[in-house]
Amino acid sequence: MGSAKGITDSAKKGLLFPYNNWANRVAIWHFVRDIPFETNHSTLPVLQNTSKNLVNFSDTPVIACWGMKDFCFHGRYLQKWENIWPHMQTYRFADSGHYILEDSFEEVRKIAEPFLFGKS
Repeated sequence: MGSAKGITDSAKKGLLFPYNNWANRVAIWHFVRDIPFETNHSTLPVLQNTSKNLVNFSDTPVIACWGMKDFCFHGRYLQKWENIWPHMQTYRFADSGHYILEDSFEEVRKIAEPFLFGKS
């Protein structure tokens, strides 16, 4: 589901290991509950304030390596980010999903490392 190309058993075990019981999964449950779907949700003002202030980063270099087969953050989300930050350098990975580093690690690394280390 998260990888368009499939992941190894070793990677799957690594991704699941931290969540081997309810006590270790409860943080994810709370994270999902914090997503404001209702207009009166307690975290909505924080999300709106964050969204409003994204324009403050219009002079900040930004890249996005986007898995176009992501089941969760599909292409419409990418379009929204491109509208917010038209200066963003976007790299679309047609055959990658939500776990883009499982699908296209070397390609993403070749883009991200120079950006992060100021060599682009």
